[in-house]
Amino acid sequence: MAQTAGILLNRVAKVAGVIPYFMTIDKVKFRKLVKPGDQMRIEVELTNIRSKSAKFQAKALVDGVLASEPK
Repeated sequence: MAQTAGILLNRVAKVAGVIPYFMTIDKVKFRKLVKPGDQMRIEVELTNIRSKSAKFQAKALVDGVLASEPK
């Protein structure tokens, strides 16, 4: 989810060559085991952006079933 958020940030901020750094995970619940061969859909929403930082909400779904989300 963090990698997907980094890709989104690079596209939204339109800054080429900048590497985003992952800083924290706040209150995340892992609800389902993801196994090799599962198709995982990651949905990321940019909630706050500043000059040097950004916050995201993300969730992961496997076969339409929630696998991970913020509490």
